[in-house]
This record gives sequence, structure tokens and C-alpha cells, in this order.
Amino acid sequence: METGQPSGTLSGNDLSSLSSTPATTISRCSYAVSRRYQHFLDQTVPHVLYRWLSCLIVVLIYAIRVYLVQGFYIITYSITKAFCIAFVMTFFFVFDVPVFWPILLIYWVMLFLLTMRRQISHMIKYRYVPFSTGKQRYDGKKGPSTKTADLPKE
Repeated sequence: METGQPSGTLSGNDLSSLSSTPATTISRCSYAVSRRYQHFLDQTVPHVLYRWLSCLIVVLIYAIRVYLVQGFYIITYSITKAFCIAFVMTFFFVFDVPVFWPILLIYWVMLFLLTMRRQISHMIKYRYVPFSTGKQRYDGKKGPSTKTADLPKE
């Protein structure tokens, strides 16, 4: 008689080998990291002053790095310009649009079409369709017809 486990059941070693695949190990690690990060965020919620101070410190470090490296002017210029425009827009009630999802959707579609206009016209010109509705079928060459042609009798 066999002294092991009955057939059809897995022993403890078999279960541990199934759960130690690389995919499950990566999944466990990413889950643990996301839990720690969320716990850190939850702890910082009541400390508004410290969060603003840390944000200012990060901005100062960035500004010092830009100054010392003598680079990243385009990024800094665009960030500064966008911030100034957004700040000025807060003083006008015209730009105080309620956040309603259809407005955001229309805004996103408009931005997408304006930025992708050249690419979309190129795709239309060369009849490129980025999606398909199924397998495309080609007719190919036609074989000889099944009708017999009347051959002249000799």
C-alpha cells in the first residue's frame, strides 16, 4: 500500500511550487509596495502644511538643478507659462466651467483632434484603419471556370 497522499490531491510542496511562479511573486511584491504606498499617503493626509512645504522643497531643488546644469529651459518655461495662464484664468468667471463629464469628454476629443489632425489625415490618405472588424478576406485569382467552352469539332 501507498503511504503518501491519495491521488488527485496536492501535497504542501506542490502547492508552494504552484504559488512561487515568477508571475505570482511579482504580483505579491507589487501588491505589497502598493499597500505601503497607500498607507504612507493615508498618513500624510492630515498634515497639509508639511505636504506644501515638501512640495516647495521639491520645486526649489528642481530650480537649483536647472540653474546649476544650465538646461531644461524649455520645460521650465512651459511649466511657468502654463502656471501663469492657469493662475490668470482663475480671475475670470468665464473659465469657471462646472466639471461635468460630457464637457470634459468634448474637451478631450477636441484636443485629440487638434493635436492628431496631421496623423489622422495621413491615415485617411493611405487608408490605414487602426482597428479591424474581423479577418480580412481576399478573393485572389479566379480559377478556370466550371463551364465547358464549346470547342470547334474537327
